[in-house]
Amino acid sequence: MIFVGSWQLKHSETSRTHSLVIGPDLTINIDHHTIPAQVESLTQDSLVLLDHYGYHITITADQEVPIKMFDEADDVVYYIIPAQDL
Repeated sequence: MIFVGSWQLKHSETSRTHSLVIGPDLTINIDHHTIPAQVESLTQDSLVLLDHYGYHITITADQEVPIKMFDEADDVVYYIIPAQDL
C-alpha cells in the first residue's frame, strides 16, 4: 500500500513542516496525534478520510508516491515530502 509510511507535511503557504504517519490500518497521525477519521474511499491515487467533525482529509498520490494532502477543515494543501528530502 503506497499510502502507508512516515512522511513530512509542508504547509503550502507558510512552509511549516509537520510529521505524518499513516498506519497499515490507514490511521493518520500528525505531529504524534492520532486524527480520529474513517476511510471514505481508497483508490490507486487517492485516500479520502472523513474526520470526526465531518471534514474530509484527502491524500493524493502520483506515480505510486503520496504527494499532497488537502485538509478540508482548514482549506489548506500540504505537500508530502519523504523524510530524506528535508
